[in-house]
Amino acid sequence: MVDLHCHSTASDGSLSPEEVVQTAFEEGVGLMALTDHDTLAGLPAARAKAAALGLDWIDGIELSAKWDRGHFHLLGYGINPQHRPFLAALEHFQEGRRLRSTRILEKLDQLGMPLTRQDLRVPPGQSPARPHLAQAMLDRGYVTHLEQAFELYLRQGGLAYVDKETLTPQEAIQLVLEAGGLPVLAHPVSLYLKYAELGEKLKQLKAIGLAGIEAYNSSHQANQSHRLVRLADELGLLVTGGSDFHGKFKPQVRMGRLKKGRKILSKWISPDFFATFGATKDTRIDEG
Repeated sequence: MVDLHCHSTASDGSLSPEEVVQTAFEEGVGLMALTDHDTLAGLPAARAKAAALGLDWIDGIELSAKWDRGHFHLLGYGINPQHRPFLAALEHFQEGRRLRSTRILEKLDQLGMPLTRQDLRVPPGQSPARPHLAQAMLDRGYVTHLEQAFELYLRQGGLAYVDKETLTPQEAIQLVLEAGGLPVLAHPVSLYLKYAELGEKLKQLKAIGLAGIEAYNSSHQANQSHRLVRLADELGLLVTGGSDFHGKFKPQVRMGRLKKGRKILSKWISPDFFATFGATKDTRIDEG
């Protein structure tokens, strides 16, 4: 069983990097990647924990790109953590996150829900994300549950929503490639394209360097995953899978699982993906 898409407190997850890896181990995951948004900060601790537990490991990250409808998120695997231009870009993104949180705090204050930076309880050296704001709103009694904070205030179109600075899809793909990484489109269904439109878009993205698609994701229905696998085969793209685990910030998502509790099986992942990172397909608990 594998999970190639999960998040920690280094970005917008509720568990520390070590706790994310421990959770994966307890769930039977044998190969995993930590893919925090716009940061590599959680990788050293998570990598060390994975080695201690005997889990196969791949460094990862998730970047956002401009998209008119829905969301364009790009997973990057095997990034060189010392690549200076990549690290400079990440620092720019983190500064954008800090500015974004300031603007959201200002909007919440105007709505009669004042919060301070201390209320957000962001771990040292990390940038505030919307889950930190949602938790602070819950702690202050402004909302009754985390989902309400997002639904009414923090989601796109919400009363306190502020967009963030992002790259174009081509810029995101090139950034990953130049840092020695493998670019994979996360949860393609979130692009909100019809099947034929998605096929054409994937052709264009492959031409500029896209290597694969995350056909298996907890946001996908089973029939959507099957169609995405078919598209990947037709276009010569790698197939990957991940839960998009965020801990309590996405309580419906379980590590290593899809909708209805289906395990993300290693046999579903393209063999060439395993070969690229020297990983094994025999990944612990992999029953269907």
